[in-house]
Amino acid sequence: MINETPFHFICSYFFISACTEAPGKASEQTVEVAKDNDISRIERGLTAAVIIKGQAPQTYSIESRLAHHKIPWVSLAVAYEGELLWSKAYGFADIEKPKEMTTETMLLAGPISKPVSALRALQLHDQSKFLIERKRK
Repeated sequence: MINETPFHFICSYFFISACTEAPGKASEQTVEVAKDNDISRIERGLTAAVIIKGQAPQTYSIESRLAHHKIPWVSLAVAYEGELLWSKAYGFADIEKPKEMTTETMLLAGPISKPVSALRALQLHDQSKFLIERKRK
């Protein structure tokens, strides 16, 4: 079933995980610990839009922000160089039943689809793979 919530909130974060060891020499365990730390910072490290100099920034979890702003769900995906590194869904896909969100829940793109499509068209135009302006007879 497709989620038809009136407020569509899709969020994507792109990050690069840095290791202290040289590339190719990090153990799988070191990479997993770095990945877990990055995920924890995403899930529990949200800060306010305005941070006052001299005051420690208050941090929030994704769940607390969803509740505060009365947002029923959010789906996050982290990708780097075309590879999906991590994805997770929070909240409820159907708040009447209640049915929890999963990364497999089908979502409507909603209003975000137009600017995303326009951006891709401009990228293809810049690569000369798509002509935006074409003379018509």
